Amino acid sequence: ISLASTPTPSLLSIYDIQYTTNANGDSPELGNTVTTKGVITGIVKNGPTANSFFIQDSASAWNGLYIYALNDSSLAIGDSLEVTGTVDEFNLGSSSAKVTELTSVTNITVLNSGNSLPSPVYATTGNANSEKWEGVLIEVATAICTSNSVGFGMWSLDDGSGVIQADDDIFAYSTSALVGLYYAVTGISHYTFDEHKILPRDINDISVGVGVNNFDQQVINLKAY
Repeated sequence: ISLASTPTPSLLSIYDIQYTTNANGDSPELGNTVTTKGVITGIVKNGPTANSFFIQDSASAWNGLYIYALNDSSLAIGDSLEVTGTVDEFNLGSSSAKVTELTSVTNITVLNSGNSLPSPVYATTGNANSEKWEGVLIEVATAICTSNSVGFGMWSLDDGSGVIQADDDIFAYSTSALVGLYYAVTGISHYTFDEHKILPRDINDISVGVGVNNFDQQVINLKAY
């Protein structure tokens, strides 16, 4: 999908774009036009950023990237892409922290489709609040739902290490989440409105009562509900 006839810059890995030692989390490629490759792991479906998407090239930290490109709905999860755009740091909130993204996209080339996705990387709910997981498919487990009324489609998860918000950019679930039950959630790590979040992609990314010592009690509560 050629969006403009501009020269293609040198190819960089997602790690080259994401990894940073800057205290503010800014990419070392901030402001540069770059080309990178990765497999689509999720596509935003809800809100003003619908059809933007995430790519990843390895199941490890610093290897996922948010692509802010809203003009193409023909892409699919599992597509391997070559993407050219400008590296930006963006946040709609007031915090100095931002999400690294590729914007002003000038070229998206589908290399092939139907690829296997990277395995989700396990993270505690506290550790999931980290720059290194941006755009990476992660999993939190044995995490209790502490609130399903955060607002804006979010619900809170805490495994005892700190709270991470699950958000509805791709899949809405907050009205189904039950406070006090334990969950295992797979999703893409993202940062918006001053918060790190996990974005489950469909119902298969959410399991109830997984890895809980008092699972029988959770089932009783669920039946009562």
